[in-house]
Amino acid sequence: MRQFSQSKKIVLAIFATIIVLAGLLLVIISSLGQKRELEVANMSQDIISESNSSAINNPSSNALIQINHHGFIGNWSGSNTSFSFKDNGTYTYKSEDYQASGSYLVAGEYEDIILLKLTYFAQHSGETYLYFRFNQGDTKVSVDNLGTFSRSTDVAPVASNFYMTNSLKYAPQYASESLIGTWTRISSDGQTIDYINYNPDGSFEEFNNQMVKIKSGKFSVNTQNKTITILISFDDGSPGIQIPYSTNSTFTILTSLSTNQPNTISYKNSLPDKLN
Repeated sequence: MRQFSQSKKIVLAIFATIIVLAGLLLVIISSLGQKRELEVANMSQDIISESNSSAINNPSSNALIQINHHGFIGNWSGSNTSFSFKDNGTYTYKSEDYQASGSYLVAGEYEDIILLKLTYFAQHSGETYLYFRFNQGDTKVSVDNLGTFSRSTDVAPVASNFYMTNSLKYAPQYASESLIGTWTRISSDGQTIDYINYNPDGSFEEFNNQMVKIKSGKFSVNTQNKTITILISFDDGSPGIQIPYSTNSTFTILTSLSTNQPNTISYKNSLPDKLN
């Protein structure tokens, strides 16, 4: 009986030792885990600090990321006309009877198309969208109403920071995407009323016939068959409007269907024909 009691004490002592060792093991594991979390946190902080330092010391570093397919930075020559695009976001256009210069942004790039938004191009004021269509090899580019231009210097891709927010990366599939560009609104008696730019980020600008900006705001589009309704809100807080339009098959003509506003027809800047 005394021998059994002694054996029981030994078993209990061993069990207690196991419990103590297990507790110590848990403490060690927890300590190692906390140390690892601290190391990861410190590592993350180092990465963040390095990233911030790089951005502060080299704010134009993002501009070096080349993301487009067509090289158009350089000089292009046409018949008594020329375009020059610089890598700082500026351009110059010259013809026999007209010159313009300003800045550019890329609103879309897909297939053989680049859609640019140029400042001070039309009437030396405002902002105008132009389609540039490239041939295979990017040696020639066609611009609607301006003709064909041939590459006269080496060209380079545009930098990423000159792309507009939500710039098109594929051919337009929805009405809101097809709207992007410059539209000329004509009255029923053939007079130019205004110009409207619909931008990739859902904003718009309206210019009078002297290309002076008179309104800006946001737009959205509701579609039903070949009829669309453009919903407009204004930055100045004016009451919003909704205007229904019918469209042609290529979405380059909008005919207003409003019963409480004068009828108008709007023409979109045209996409140039393909180059051989």
